[in-house]
Amino acid sequence: DIFCNNDPRCGCAHPADCNTFVPIFYKDELIAWAASINHILDVGAPIPGGIPLYAPDTTFDGFLYPTLKAGENFEYFQWFDLMWKRRTRVPTFNILDERARGAGCILLRNRLLEMVAEFGIDYVKDAMSELVELARREVRDRIKTLFVPGRYRIANFRPIFYKGIWDKMFPQSAK
Repeated sequence: DIFCNNDPRCGCAHPADCNTFVPIFYKDELIAWAASINHILDVGAPIPGGIPLYAPDTTFDGFLYPTLKAGENFEYFQWFDLMWKRRTRVPTFNILDERARGAGCILLRNRLLEMVAEFGIDYVKDAMSELVELARREVRDRIKTLFVPGRYRIANFRPIFYKGIWDKMFPQSAK
């Protein structure tokens, strides 16, 4: 099965960052997920590009899709390609990006199953657990270093002032 999403409410950073996931099974047991992500060229928003910079509200986010099953048996469903063709300006590039993400997941899956064949499932599970724990500790330490203790007065984003730029076309952007 192939699963995909680009909806920030489903875990993506923003709509131009598309995720692809492939479950990895060994003897009918789900042992891992292969995942890949990339930033696409155009997300189908009213303003072209990967990030609609002058978006007055979230209706400008473009083509969003929640986590969904986009294929099975390592083949994409035709309707998934048709969505790209109907909702974005450069569907060929976006479909090729999706295929590259899917191929990356399949390569990861195959390599993990090769490791299971070579070293055994218990060894691989232990190694994956160690890697998850290592990453958890690194994130914890980075958060402690960067954020605790701390006093923050502003977000680390540059404000964008829409008043006078887009408010004639989109009055809500002047807010």
